[in-house]
Amino acid sequence: MSGADDSRPHRDLGTYDIQQRIQRMEGWIRKDEREYERLRRLGATEDAEGKRLTIRMHQREIEAFHKELKIREDRGGRGGGPTSNLVTVACSCQRPRRFKLPGKVYEIGPIICGNCNRPFKLT
Repeated sequence: MSGADDSRPHRDLGTYDIQQRIQRMEGWIRKDEREYERLRRLGATEDAEGKRLTIRMHQREIEAFHKELKIREDRGGRGGGPTSNLVTVACSCQRPRRFKLPGKVYEIGPIICGNCNRPFKLT
């Protein structure tokens, strides 16, 4: 893994997964904003402040997701991540099994090793 990739915590997620997480978090923000207003009206300033911080945390996470999507778009729609042509994956066994597969197949969902019962990870 290169140093440039370390700043992309969502690089291993598929585009569809990122879009789903953004939608889910936007729903959480709407709910938390209503709760924040209710707490503020009640004068529960500490609780309201905690809710405000939670909202900001979700907003930052969404910003990071959008940044990842922009990187992928700038690189031709796929960002050179797991949706590129072929990716190499390995299991967690003591002597890991490795193989290549299309990034789109990897993106569909986890591939579980029959020996260690853990998902194969990008290498």
